[in-house]
Amino acid sequence: MNVKGSVMPKSGVALLAVGLIAGHFVTGSTDEATAAAPVNVGLAWADGGVRVTWPTDSAPNLLRATDAQGTAFEQLVPAASADSIVLPVSRFPVFRELTITVYTRASDTATTPDAAVGQSPAFDTDRRITATVTKRQPNGNGTFSLGWTVGTAPDYTPNDPLDVSPVATATPYVSDRVGCGWTALASVHGSTGTATIPARVRPYRVFLRSPNEWGTVDTNAFEVADYVVSSRVPAASTYGTRIFVTGRVQLNRPSRCVAGKTQAVYRDDAIGWVQVQARNTSTSAWSTVSSWRTDPDGTFEGYASTPGTRQYRVLMPSAAKAPQYGFGDVAAFVAGSSASTSIARYALRTARIDYPQATYGRKVSALLTVAPGTNVRATLQRWNGSTWANVKWVYTKNGVGSYSFTAAPRGVHAFRYVVPGAYYAGRYITGITTPTFRMTVR
Repeated sequence: MNVKGSVMPKSGVALLAVGLIAGHFVTGSTDEATAAAPVNVGLAWADGGVRVTWPTDSAPNLLRATDAQGTAFEQLVPAASADSIVLPVSRFPVFRELTITVYTRASDTATTPDAAVGQSPAFDTDRRITATVTKRQPNGNGTFSLGWTVGTAPDYTPNDPLDVSPVATATPYVSDRVGCGWTALASVHGSTGTATIPARVRPYRVFLRSPNEWGTVDTNAFEVADYVVSSRVPAASTYGTRIFVTGRVQLNRPSRCVAGKTQAVYRDDAIGWVQVQARNTSTSAWSTVSSWRTDPDGTFEGYASTPGTRQYRVLMPSAAKAPQYGFGDVAAFVAGSSASTSIARYALRTARIDYPQATYGRKVSALLTVAPGTNVRATLQRWNGSTWANVKWVYTKNGVGSYSFTAAPRGVHAFRYVVPGAYYAGRYITGITTPTFRMTVR
């Protein structure tokens, strides 16, 4: 099955306007004899075409199909032939209201009409059944749901000899990933129809084909594609701040078939609204924490809060009609970026001696305040000249702790707190070691 561009050629209908004239193409009007011709030319479907019959005249004939637009085509019939002929559907231009007049000719070599033998009733070539896509739904299991309605065009020559009771039918066609092969799914009869395209390698294209007595009509093909999402999340941050998330959204689009040769599957930048999602652990559910609009080149950036260590990803929801610049219609499956963990450290509010310039023997306190307000056992450490030595366990309450002691001996003393990690509101807060703080004893 040949495909030109992204849509298969319509069998029959696409060829109706090609090769219309076997002999001469005449654009002039009929003569006076035509107007007086009796309506005695018969029309009927036969052998895959239209059989035209007329009264026996034992003469060579010329058949001329005309309407208000002029002559559509002519057909020469030699004298030796029977007074009938089957014309292929491809001889008839679409969307015309035609009449066929049969003339005699002076000889088999004459190309101009003589006397009119008869004329057919007027008939139309535009009773085309068309399908309209009403549903395009990417499903979570990889299948694709398709829905449509089938209608008929107005009939301006009702009950003409070639009218056939329309049977509403549509057949979905699905392309392969590289665009040069098509597969027909089961035809569905009725004014409405649905089909489920089984899970298959994406991307691919879909169109609907509807038949009638004059051939088939195809809808425009649309693409069924995959979003591709990438994101970058900082590896660490401080509790209560915001992290800066960046990334890009693209579409995997099916290749095209050019002169029977496949082209590579390619990517285009996609636009739309992405969802920034987070979860506390690798087994917990994702929740959306922000939503951003991509730039025209598919990139996005923005800030997300840091309430603790979390995993982040960026999700592009599925779309029945992805809003792509210059893409036409694209139905895209949901996609998310890889999960990235961003740890959150304590935010240090206070780590100091309340009297950093103390006299010998004075009571002083080593103060500690962190956020969030966890209850943990921190460790106060003192530099002994060669290493950090533990001085005291200091228990925090709602993130606040202190230890009081006597300022001694004289000199400069260096301290720090080691604060262990803990869970807060279901999210882990990574422990910290505070910067060094000093006290001078005089």
